[in-house]
This record gives sequence, C-alpha cells and structure tokens, in this order.
Amino acid sequence: MVLQTKEVFVQRSYIITRMVDFFVGLVMLILGLRILFRLFGANPSAGFVDWIYDTSDVIMAPFRGIFPSATIEPGNVLDVSALFAVLVYAVLGFLLTSFLASVTGDSAADDRPARKKRK
Repeated sequence: MVLQTKEVFVQRSYIITRMVDFFVGLVMLILGLRILFRLFGANPSAGFVDWIYDTSDVIMAPFRGIFPSATIEPGNVLDVSALFAVLVYAVLGFLLTSFLASVTGDSAADDRPARKKRK
C-alpha cells in the first residue's frame, strides 16, 4: 500500500514538473519574441506582434521599470527588463522543479516514472 502511494506521488510530481516546464517555456517563448520584435522594430499594428505585446505585458508587469530600455536606433529597442524577466522566470522554474525533485527523492520528478514491464 505504501509503495502504491509513493508511485502515485512520483507520477503526480512528474506531471506537475512537466506542467511547470511547459508554462516556463511558454513564458520564455513569448518574452523572447517580444525581445526580438522590439529589437528589430517589428510593426506593432501587425496582429501577431500586437498579440505578443499584449500577452507579454501581463507577464512583464512585475519587472516593468526595473531597467531602462536601450534605444539602438529609432524603432529598435533592447528591452532589458524583458531580458531580466526571462532570467527570473528561468531561475524560478528551475528552483520549482528542483524542489519537486528533492521532495520526491532521488530526482524522481526529473525522470519518467518507472512502468511495469510486460512479459
């Protein structure tokens, strides 16, 4: 009974770890696109660019105004706050997945749960 409970716990922590990885990756993708679009002066009235800016504004809220943006040329901006946000979200994702791995013991959250072999 205890072994089954441990297996269920490991499987749930594996699923949670993968969900954390997915959402951190999605946040980093959106912020990365924002950085590239601002750096290369993408047209903000284009639908996809506007959607990325709107979506990333929510993600960027805690980091807004920490660092000034560097204007390279008129229309081309290096968004240093977005770069910092990418770094912070990556570290938070790593810490969260490491915590899950330490709770389950022996890196169980980082590895796929063992499945029973068929004979």
